[in-house]
Amino acid sequence: MTSTTIQIVEGNIITFEAELIALKFAQSFYGADLAVARELMKNARIDDSFQVDEGTYKLVNSQNTLLIASNILFVGTKPPNQWSYDEVEQLAIDVLRITAEVTPTGSLLTRVKR
Repeated sequence: MTSTTIQIVEGNIITFEAELIALKFAQSFYGADLAVARELMKNARIDDSFQVDEGTYKLVNSQNTLLIASNILFVGTKPPNQWSYDEVEQLAIDVLRITAEVTPTGSLLTRVKR
């Protein structure tokens, strides 16, 4: 049986050490996902046409960027002003499920807005 440790820490998402950063893609970039996307665009990892359809995900390798995390997971959602509480809960479940699929071991970093 494996165990999972969840920690809530404060830090800079660009320079925080993790194997994977999980972010929403709410049909546009906002806040932390915008900061990460800008860094990925500077290094041609994604471009202006980047899209993640609702209910799908894309895993982006962040090698040769300022990002410390090796990979960035974008999970497609509808825009935040259209979310219900159940959909926020489902997003958290989806992020954990997808993370288990794409990185069986290691650390995950995501953003929780206060």
